[in-house]
Amino acid sequence: METPTHQMRQRLDYQVVLELRVLHTFYHNLRCRDLEISPTPETAAKLRGFGLLFRGESDGFLLAADNNRDYTTPIFQQPEIFEFQFRVTNPQFLNFTDIPYRSGQFHIFESMDGNDGALHPGNYVDFDTMRDRDVDGIQGLIRLRHDPQHPIVPMYSDWNTAGTKTHFIRFGSRETYFSYFLHGKDMDIDSAKLFFVENFEINRNSYTFTTSQSATLRNGTKGFRINSLEPLAMKESYTGQGTLVMRKRSVSPFEYRRSLPMPKPDMVVFDPVSKTFFSELLVKL
Repeated sequence: METPTHQMRQRLDYQVVLELRVLHTFYHNLRCRDLEISPTPETAAKLRGFGLLFRGESDGFLLAADNNRDYTTPIFQQPEIFEFQFRVTNPQFLNFTDIPYRSGQFHIFESMDGNDGALHPGNYVDFDTMRDRDVDGIQGLIRLRHDPQHPIVPMYSDWNTAGTKTHFIRFGSRETYFSYFLHGKDMDIDSAKLFFVENFEINRNSYTFTTSQSATLRNGTKGFRINSLEPLAMKESYTGQGTLVMRKRSVSPFEYRRSLPMPKPDMVVFDPVSKTFFSELLVKL
């Protein structure tokens, strides 16, 4: 007689205990998908030992704990540091993000007390998190501590009411000035003086501009610049517009008007003389 077989199934039951989100004011929904995050090899081993699952998401990551594991035992109450490495994948990130303007940067974000879950001391990431490392691109570490005062896994039996610990990394948008470069084969000093910017409003903010001044691009193209007197915080898109107007001349009774292009990250340039950023926008007339 054949003995019946018994199949044992263990139910996978996990609960999210930690959530990290990367936010950026450049994006309208604030969700920043420009960081690639993963556990360091040492932390990957610790996560396995703790029965924690790491799940990377487009704007951060989640940690989930095994509901079938007893986290009240002393071994899980020992202080630990979990480290996650990251790198910025967007090549235009430096142009639209208000962080130090240098190509190689290494930042360390750490969990701290009394900071609304933010992993940096300021409202947004700045010089405070930078470390002196010789690296390519923008990269760094995220350090999350686990101890009895700041547990990642609950250290008591009824932990369904503990809720999810949430951390944030917040980036702010870089502010730049507009610099419209007007050029064309018939442009001269007299015709350039006839151009001006009219009714320039973006996101309900009004901007004023200088009169046109002679200028030359780095490639030798000659033309005229009209610069904004107020900076603009970079956004992925804008609500509003500006208009370039040419005053009527005796030889032409018609008024020239055209909509002006809006700034994009790849147009941002740093001026070492004034220590300011401006968006260089070319307008061919």
